Amino acid sequence: MARASCFWHADKQTCLDLIWKDYEDNGRYPQMLRHFYYVLLSTEALRLSPKNAKADPADQAYKWVSTLLVQAREHVEFPWEGIIDSGRRSFSRWRGTSLQHFAESCQMASYTLDPWLLQKHRLEIWVEKDDMADALDRIVADLRIPIYVAKGYSSATMKNDAQLRYGDGSRHVLLYCGDFDSSGLDIEESCATLWQNMASTHSLSASP
Repeated sequence: MARASCFWHADKQTCLDLIWKDYEDNGRYPQMLRHFYYVLLSTEALRLSPKNAKADPADQAYKWVSTLLVQAREHVEFPWEGIIDSGRRSFSRWRGTSLQHFAESCQMASYTLDPWLLQKHRLEIWVEKDDMADALDRIVADLRIPIYVAKGYSSATMKNDAQLRYGDGSRHVLLYCGDFDSSGLDIEESCATLWQNMASTHSLSASP
């Protein structure tokens, strides 16, 4: 067990082995860096010390995991495609090879029926972070359940858009998934207060 200034970590090879196991168990599905950070925390390969005035243990540990995986990818010990960065936007242009390719692309993205249209309730999932959305979407995509990333305390615009969708709230059931820490629980309580007249709200527990 190696010791850092405000957190403990297992040796680098042990940490990489745990990350590889999770990557393989999930079918080599690309994840955000924070996902692998939580993997190491949940397996106690990372242990945070009590927070002090000098440094935030969680922040320092996260930076260590980032450095670990940058070096692992540079040394071909972990694939570059295993980690995604969904927080950085880009504006790409279609690069189809032919008119037929364009037509086929449009056909695959064509209109489909809403399976929730005649159901008694309509589900939505709100999550605190991008990596949670990636993980949950693999589970609920076939059920056509929409996922919204609140990124902490959601914006007034996002809340207003939700209110327009919900109407009187009689049909909507909202599932919230966030970190089980003081910030995550505070966000959950804040959201529950906001949504109490808009939708039925339930909390989710998810393991890495």
